[in-house]
Amino acid sequence: EAKTILVVDDEPVMRNAIKRIFVFFFYRVLIAKDAMELSKIIEDTKLDLILLDIQLPWVDGYELCALLKSHPLLKNLPVAFVSGNKTEEDIRKGFDAGCDEYITKPFEVEAIQKMVSQLLLKSS
Repeated sequence: EAKTILVVDDEPVMRNAIKRIFVFFFYRVLIAKDAMELSKIIEDTKLDLILLDIQLPWVDGYELCALLKSHPLLKNLPVAFVSGNKTEEDIRKGFDAGCDEYITKPFEVEAIQKMVSQLLLKSS
């Protein structure tokens, strides 16, 4: 059965680009533009991985990641940041929030694909 990835990014172009990459590799890909859509999807979908942007409206990616990781049923769900925030401080904050991986935009297709397969292998 195909693994399910949720892409959370408020930029339609980025959401769709990431979706196309993983659909090509036969993953089931869902998309959300913010925390509201993310919470609706989480309620009734079993996810295998979340790719999360940091710059989101209302609740940023750091807060979302920390919330996910503090939830008893979701704490083992891999979360990777895909962000334009590139400083060491940004990346450290990502790991402090509980992310499993952090990749900066723009990224190489091969790099993000490799990161996702490693996270899915580790968590299965």
